[in-house]
Amino acid sequence: MKMAEAVLNVNGMDCASCVAHVERAMRGVGGVQNCQVNLARGRAVVAFDAGATSAEAIARAVTEAGYPSTAEQASVNAGEAEEDRVQQQIRHARAWLNRAVVGLVLWFPVEMTHWVLYLTGHHHAEHGWMNWLALATSTIAIVYLGAGFYRGAWAAARRGTTSMDTLIAMGGSVAYVYSLVAFVGYLWGWW
Repeated sequence: MKMAEAVLNVNGMDCASCVAHVERAMRGVGGVQNCQVNLARGRAVVAFDAGATSAEAIARAVTEAGYPSTAEQASVNAGEAEEDRVQQQIRHARAWLNRAVVGLVLWFPVEMTHWVLYLTGHHHAEHGWMNWLALATSTIAIVYLGAGFYRGAWAAARRGTTSMDTLIAMGGSVAYVYSLVAFVGYLWGWW
């Protein structure tokens, strides 16, 4: 048995459940002896029998499990590889920060207008245009902000599992549909 060790860059992990899925995918490859997955760093260290498998085969199994993975090349400096991971995480975090800012821009003016009208005694006058404005901004939010969660939930469902994206997508969908039913009920005079 010729033991080898490889470092894999693993993308798409969001929670401890994702770590368990990645570990299960790696252990499912014949020849894998041990593996350690680091969620925060987006990497895994795997010890395996080089005569039975390869780092590329293990990375492929992890990718097929829904977590895009590549084996770090031995020729790449460990510091450079870590810097690449950090930069990728920064880009990912920046994209989510941009989505959060859009969400605040969509929500805060509508919420503030609602409270100003309510506190000044004009809350009945807001029902018409205010409800339509809330419908428009919430629809943009669920489509634009929710898209990342829906993609993640769909990818997990195709793998026959769930993730944090599944939970967030379900919660957002339930809140949106409940609000839509309440809005339609108001328009039709049901309540």
